[in-house]
Amino acid sequence: LQASPKFALALAFTFMVVSAGVVYVMIFFGKVYAADMWALRAEKSFAKGELQDGLGKLTHSIALYPQESRYYLRLAQGYMGIANQEAQKGKDADQGMMAGAVQQSIRAGEVALRLSGKDVLVVESLALLYENALQYANDALPRTEELYKMAGELDVQNPLYMVKLGELKRNVGDAKPEAERAPLYKE
Repeated sequence: LQASPKFALALAFTFMVVSAGVVYVMIFFGKVYAADMWALRAEKSFAKGELQDGLGKLTHSIALYPQESRYYLRLAQGYMGIANQEAQKGKDADQGMMAGAVQQSIRAGEVALRLSGKDVLVVESLALLYENALQYANDALPRTEELYKMAGELDVQNPLYMVKLGELKRNVGDAKPEAERAPLYKE
């Protein structure tokens, strides 16, 4: 078999391009696999109650594969867990630490929403984070309502979001003086 030099050059070029593509794909899948393994380790840490350790492992996952919204969502839940742990201390709770953890939680949740805005799980989880943040900051109410409405639009068959909006309005109404409650309850 005799081949022309042009054919040999084209074959060598094709081989190099295919080889480079295979190497690139293998590295990509390796990074995704490693990120998933770190996320799995983080879940095990969370299950043991080691929130700080789990957050560190999730941060490593995000560094390896920052396009996965579930990592950010779980990071947000971890930060909210730290805020709740601190709040359970009562009068000994560090208010600055709680506020910082809530802010980090909301930031990570918003990144997850930016990455997967049409995923109802992400929208609902972020709404729950904002609802939980209402304990620490009253200005989270409009965003909570907006997110529950968005979740209802994404999953129209699920009546849970309307129930959650009603509960939210009821809780807000319960915290108000008697004169301001009536209009809220009629909504």
